[in-house]
Amino acid sequence: MVIYRRAGFGWTAVDKRATASVQDGRYSRERMIAKRLVSALFLFLQEIEPVNIKDIVKDNNVRFVRYRQGVAYYGVKVPSAGDFIFPVPLADIGDATLELEDKAILFMRYIRRAMRDGSFVPLAS
Repeated sequence: MVIYRRAGFGWTAVDKRATASVQDGRYSRERMIAKRLVSALFLFLQEIEPVNIKDIVKDNNVRFVRYRQGVAYYGVKVPSAGDFIFPVPLADIGDATLELEDKAILFMRYIRRAMRDGSFVPLAS
């Protein structure tokens, strides 16, 4: 709800919910903005058709993208959605060999985990 408040020589539009929350001390303005962005992103993601993990790993390959702080990042081409990356923690690998390119079915565990926790993200060009 927007209200108008007299400020100086004119009127200023103020969002009543954000002002009340900040004045009550419950949330900072940054947190209110972050919550609105997250809710907008959630609504956007609901409009995207979910992809079945079997469609991703069937007859597909993953390729090494980068390594950073104990995590190897691999990329995979998702049908009708483009390229995505997902993390593979080296602590889970043990003494296995990480190849430059490998079968996606072998990484199904990591793709599923990344889809569940939100780290399965589009590859930036």
